[in-house]
Amino acid sequence: MSKRRTMPPLLGVTVSTPKYAALAKEAVRRVEHFIRIPTQVIEADDADGFATKLALDRLCPSTRILFFDADWWALRPMDFSGYNGAAWMAVHDPGVFHPKAFPVHDCPLLSLAPELYFNSGFFLFDNSRAAHRKVFTTARQIEHDIFAGKQAPVHDFGDQSFLNAGVQRNKVPLELLPFSYNYMRFMVQGRSVLFTPALVHAVHAAGFKATQKARHLRSAAEFLGYDLDTSENGAAAEASALAFQHARSHTFA
Repeated sequence: MSKRRTMPPLLGVTVSTPKYAALAKEAVRRVEHFIRIPTQVIEADDADGFATKLALDRLCPSTRILFFDADWWALRPMDFSGYNGAAWMAVHDPGVFHPKAFPVHDCPLLSLAPELYFNSGFFLFDNSRAAHRKVFTTARQIEHDIFAGKQAPVHDFGDQSFLNAGVQRNKVPLELLPFSYNYMRFMVQGRSVLFTPALVHAVHAAGFKATQKARHLRSAAEFLGYDLDTSENGAAAEASALAFQHARSHTFA
């Protein structure tokens, strides 16, 4: 009889650079408060932030990791205790729909399936699994090949397309979470996402200039951090709205 694999502890990890130190401090506080897991902050120079992220396999302990960018703020409780580490877990990046977004260009350059392309501002992986560690070694190799002129440059200025290539080329199972776990206003503003979710679990200031991120995150936390109506009236409203939308979606003039 085979032994059942014991799940290693879940650890929250972020990379903090001098430019984002204040944001990272608040991001850590929110993860510890809302997700209730211990955290590890990896310090890096401003110029080395993306490179540090591509080396998480070397810098993190051999356990399950919940990685979050310094500008990803949790807004409400989230339970990842059931994450068993078998799959890489993240949120799809709607930028694959926008003609001017870098995922549109990087997917064909790296032969990536757009429907599997995730945003790397928030993801979970198991650093005790060789397949997950290989994601990072593959990502670093692709970056090296580009600098060496062996491969055409990507449009992404950071780590995201490299990590996506690492997951897809190594055929690592991918589980996609709803957009509410990595809400990005620019995706709604740019019309890649057509609706703001009724319940937003976390907000990500991707796309905003560094000087604008703190103001955006504070405003988003205040506006989107409301409590959902869990009363009978709220449940009745949801049921009626769903029935209406279903009828409208399946009625053809």
